[in-house]
Amino acid sequence: MLYYRGMFFNLLLPGGIGGDGYKVFYIKKWFGQRPGPVIKALITDRLSGLVAIIGIILLLVNWLAVSFEWRLLSIGGLILIYPLFYLFLWLFFRKFLPIFGRVNILAICVQVLQVLSVICLLAALGNPNGIHIYVLLFLVSSIAFVIPISVGGLGLREVVFLYGSRFFMFDEELSVTVSLMFFMLNALSSLPGAFLSMEPKDKSSGTNVVATDH
Repeated sequence: MLYYRGMFFNLLLPGGIGGDGYKVFYIKKWFGQRPGPVIKALITDRLSGLVAIIGIILLLVNWLAVSFEWRLLSIGGLILIYPLFYLFLWLFFRKFLPIFGRVNILAICVQVLQVLSVICLLAALGNPNGIHIYVLLFLVSSIAFVIPISVGGLGLREVVFLYGSRFFMFDEELSVTVSLMFFMLNALSSLPGAFLSMEPKDKSSGTNVVATDH
C-alpha cells in the first residue's frame, strides 16, 4: 500500500521523487525510524533503477549503426557498470551489500517490463520501423523524468521523444503519442494510491521495517 501511495505522490509532486519523500515521512511517523536509514534505502533503490536503465541503453547501442569504437565502449560499460555500482555501495552504503543481487535483479525486471509496455504501445500503433530507437528514447526520457522541474515528469518525456525523433528522422507525432500514452498508463496504475488506507492497525508492529545503523 505504501508503494502505491508513493506512486500517486510521484504524479503530484515535481521530479518523480515526491513518493520517496512521503515514504520517509510515513515510516518516521508510524514506525519511529530515523530518516537516515530510510533515505539511504531509497537512494539505493533509485540508483539500482538508474543503473538498470543505463545497462539496457548500453545494450541497445549495439543495435544502432554506430562505429566499432562506440560498440566497444558500450560493451565495456556493460562489463563495468555493476562492479562500479557495487564499489559505490561498498564505499557509501555498505549495509545494503547483502541484498545487492536481489535488488538489482528486481530493478532489471521492472525496467524490462516498462520496455515491454512501450513495445506493446508501439505494436498497437502499427509496429513502426526502428522500435529499438523508440525504446532507446524512452529509456533516456526515464532518466530525464527525475529532474524536478515538472509535475510528475509530464512534458520531459515528450521533449526527449520530440527532439530524439527529429535527430533520428522519425515520426514526431508518433513519438509524442507513445510518450503521452505511457504517462496515462502510469497515471492509471498509480490511482489506487489515492484510495488505499495507509494507517497501520498497530504502530509497534512495524518497528523493524527498516534496519537501523546499529
